[in-house]
Amino acid sequence: MSKKKNILVVGANGLLGTAFRTEMQGCDNYYFGVRKYTDIKGLDVVLGNIEDLTIERDAEKFMDFDVVINCAAATNVDEIEKTWDANEKAIKTNIEGVERLAKICKHVGATLIHISTDYVFDGTIGREYFPSDAHKPLNMYGASKSRGEDKIIESGCKYIIIRTSWIYSPYSPNFVTNIIDKANNNEDVYGTDNIISSPTSAVNLVSAIDTLI
Repeated sequence: MSKKKNILVVGANGLLGTAFRTEMQGCDNYYFGVRKYTDIKGLDVVLGNIEDLTIERDAEKFMDFDVVINCAAATNVDEIEKTWDANEKAIKTNIEGVERLAKICKHVGATLIHISTDYVFDGTIGREYFPSDAHKPLNMYGASKSRGEDKIIESGCKYIIIRTSWIYSPYSPNFVTNIIDKANNNEDVYGTDNIISSPTSAVNLVSAIDTLI
């Protein structure tokens, strides 16, 4: 019988990371990377921000893990497009931070599961997309995630890249809960009518990744 894999979730306080913490909190092989110790102290690993990681200082924290799931990302699409500060944050997190994490995974022999986005494509291909299709980022956010994928491949680490979209969850504020809140408060709900995507349940995504592992 194969040994149970030790799994570290990086970015465990974000939307998808919170779903991992909630859905997998009873699993003794799941650990959660956080900025400081919180409620599940025995299963927390203090990491800080991924853009600050270095092999010299932080690789030891990853030594006991077979799989690292990267849920950390700068994802405010509109702000990344409009403001320099948000774009700089996307570069540091989605590109430089991912590169640092991939190098550490290569160093310790862990498999990196990285959460990326359909925004690495612009949606104009006229058919369904395949994983091997060339990137054509839709915007600056998509460009940062695309370059992050490149950094993982260039690192030589073992990796799985999962592209998803429009993640919603019962555990964190998101576009679905915002619409429900507005409806409950009899507020107007505004949206676009020219965007097509595939809303993804964070709970289902957690289950799918666990099955994949």
